[in-house]
Amino acid sequence: MKNIVIVSNDTFFKKNFEEYVYENKLSYKLYFFNDVKAHKDINKIKKLSKKNLFTIVNVGLSGSIQYNIKNGPDIFEYNTSLYYRIITSLKNLSIKKLFFISASCAYPSNQKILKENLYGHPPLEVTSFFYSLTKIFGTNLCKQINKNKKFKYISIVPATLFGKYAKYNKENSHVLTSLINKINPKNKKFFLWGTGLSRREFIFIKDFIDAIFFIHKKKLFKSVINVGTGKDYTIRDLAIKIKKIKNIDGKILWDKSKKDGTKKKLLDSKFIFRKGWKPKKSLVEGIKETLKK
Repeated sequence: MKNIVIVSNDTFFKKNFEEYVYENKLSYKLYFFNDVKAHKDINKIKKLSKKNLFTIVNVGLSGSIQYNIKNGPDIFEYNTSLYYRIITSLKNLSIKKLFFISASCAYPSNQKILKENLYGHPPLEVTSFFYSLTKIFGTNLCKQINKNKKFKYISIVPATLFGKYAKYNKENSHVLTSLINKINPKNKKFFLWGTGLSRREFIFIKDFIDAIFFIHKKKLFKSVINVGTGKDYTIRDLAIKIKKIKNIDGKILWDKSKKDGTKKKLLDSKFIFRKGWKPKKSLVEGIKETLKK
């Protein structure tokens, strides 16, 4: 039986990955690691490498706009050290195929659509500048390793992920998770950050996991591959959709003292679309699935 090594400190990602494999009746054994640091973990991965299908690296500090603004230098120091240790360790352990999960904030903030050849170009988002730099660092480290043709290390850039098991935190939750939790029947008024006019693209977590398996199966290889839906929404539209899905009355109030971040983030996912992959869940279907107990 082939195995998949997943280096991740994200419960949301890990639980959904397990569910995806179970629901699709895939006969792979999953091995999860928080880091590649302890000798026992290094030795175990070395043994697993002979029957490894692929490896995923999805680690690091990140959060909401406010969290990234407050903690930028700490995020930079922690993530760059973490990415270097993990990615180089996996390379030294002869892990040949690796997917590094990046983020759309690694793209320039002045583009209407984020094309893969613009990855890492300035100007980066001010509100997530340090976090963006760490993702660019991880990707460039993968590119350096790929100079040895034995290795295929790919950076996969998802649209904003959402789905079951995403934990809400006042400071470091992403926008959709935050809205789902703030818009609830206990309140008659909902105080939301920013103007609500910025546009964002969202992808259901299991659709993103499906794309990872598709990239592997089709043997796609590019240094950066975008995975999105091709559709974006204003945060105001998103809030209204969540109210409607939850069947909640109440007034939305916007705290304009909080920054919006980039006005628009829409990935150009034409490469993977042309190869035959498309997301299965619409935004509304994904939100309904997320809300199921």
